Amino acid sequence: IHVVQGHEPAAFLNLFSGKMVVHSGKKSDKKCEKRWRLYICQGTLESETFLIEISCSTRQLRSRGSFILLDTENGKLYIWHGNNSLRHIRENAIKAASKLKESRPEEAGLSNENNIEICEIEEGSELEEFSNALGGINKKLYWSLRTTEIKDHTLKLYHLSSIFNKFHATEILCPYRADLTTPFPFSQDDLYQANQPALFLLDDKDVLWIWQGWWPDSETEDQSGSKTVRWQAERRAAMTIAIRYWQKTRNTQTTNLPIYLVWAGLEPLQFINLFPEWTYRDDVAELNIE
Repeated sequence: IHVVQGHEPAAFLNLFSGKMVVHSGKKSDKKCEKRWRLYICQGTLESETFLIEISCSTRQLRSRGSFILLDTENGKLYIWHGNNSLRHIRENAIKAASKLKESRPEEAGLSNENNIEICEIEEGSELEEFSNALGGINKKLYWSLRTTEIKDHTLKLYHLSSIFNKFHATEILCPYRADLTTPFPFSQDDLYQANQPALFLLDDKDVLWIWQGWWPDSETEDQSGSKTVRWQAERRAAMTIAIRYWQKTRNTQTTNLPIYLVWAGLEPLQFINLFPEWTYRDDVAELNIE
């Protein structure tokens, strides 16, 4: 069975019983021997929990998630909980940190000699050493949610396409589907690895996002004629579908709808922070700006 990183099914994750850790870099690379390592806690159920190493930066924080910051030099594990991190996500992160402390994987730079201390931190009450490790806690670098705005829902994502000569929406399913809320069911790859130009509808309960892809550089000369006409028609159809979707799922006929169009490479922070990790694509931004 072929399994793609970032799209691991629940059956695969359960093989690790909540102990799966994805480290960045190569084991033989000396550059990977660093003091600070930041991991985001993914998965919904305890048995499906896994950690993914991401860059140590405030930009990577998400109010809906829980993160583990590892200080390999002093043997400390900091568990950072966002304001909107739900109870089961918090518990999963705590248990994942305990398993990391117990297993002490060589790839994480942990030594069997030192004792490891676990410290929990709430968003807004960061310790100085935690803030410094991430380059300073600047709330403008990520979309910080207030505790009064708990988002206890799972996002829904639809691929909009007319590939079969009829414009329709196909729901993209999260690889690990549970009855509990999944804060980050999709990845940036779901959008960027689709055939471009692509259109997606993302339902965040209070807001609908229409994500518009880009014309690949090799096709810039083809942005005329029938292809352009079809693309413009698909964009209009996407907005029509979004309006009908909102009215049907919210049982309302209001015309003041919170529907936003975002361009690939130019996504706002509020949209970016709906995904567990994000890589800025300046090359794509340039294509859409042109």
